[in-house]
Amino acid sequence: MAKNDINVSFYCCIYVIVRKSLKMMIKIEEDEEENQQRPRKKSKKEIKEEERKEYWQNKRKNQREKKKEMSRKKREEREKNEKPEEKKEKDKEEKEKLSDLRKQKRDAWMSKPPSGNFVMDLSFDDLMEPKEIRSLSVQLTYCYGTNKKMEKPVNLILTSFGGKLETALRSNDGFPQWKLPYHSQHFSEVFPKDKLVYLTSDSDNVLKEIELDKYYVIGGIVDKNRHKGITLKKAQELGIATAQLPIGEHIKLDSRKVLTVNQVMEMILHYIQTENWGEAVEKSLPQRKIPVGKKKKKKKKKS
Repeated sequence: MAKNDINVSFYCCIYVIVRKSLKMMIKIEEDEEENQQRPRKKSKKEIKEEERKEYWQNKRKNQREKKKEMSRKKREEREKNEKPEEKKEKDKEEKEKLSDLRKQKRDAWMSKPPSGNFVMDLSFDDLMEPKEIRSLSVQLTYCYGTNKKMEKPVNLILTSFGGKLETALRSNDGFPQWKLPYHSQHFSEVFPKDKLVYLTSDSDNVLKEIELDKYYVIGGIVDKNRHKGITLKKAQELGIATAQLPIGEHIKLDSRKVLTVNQVMEMILHYIQTENWGEAVEKSLPQRKIPVGKKKKKKKKKS
């Protein structure tokens, strides 16, 4: 009987110990979950940085509002002093001056000889989602705007122009004033194949210089890497030359050498202005693609 009592006592002790252990484990897990859900306490440095940012944002906002208010008051005073007829004549003169200035700039830009021929292949309409088509239309707008600002512009040509992309571009108010040629036909039907070079990051050939008698084709597609190698495959099927931009010769990227249409165009335009691929690559690549060691450190302002 005594032996049985000892066994019972032993098992009771074991039960109590196990139960307490389980309770402790459950409590530890609950504490960990509570700590995870509880927001991290910010350090003094972080709080100070947030306060500094908020202070400067508010200050800039107040300065903008003050400037707007001052310009509004000045405009109201001018309008009060001016007679209605004089005001109409002045507005008309300003509009004419602005129109003449724009025309002069456009004529000066159009008179510049092109420093190369670049063809946008827009035959990928069916492979893109509506938001990707809108994104491509924005990229093409950037290409046109950047080209206009350059001292040495290039001849920019749109091919396979039509469908959803045409609709997206024509919704842009400035598109009717674009001074560039565009064709509804495929680029292979417009230009001789022996003069075509398809620019694709999948090519084994590296572009060294821009030849004025060549037509460099840029694939107009935004696909989030769903159709890898599609531009190289297309060029091979058509039997035309291919080349990639010399990015790898100047910067070793952490990711693939796939750029947006406007980044490609910007890099080419910078090269044409400077004739330096290294400088063009650094100016055009987005900061997220440049390895940490290659990023330029911002100089701290002396207080």
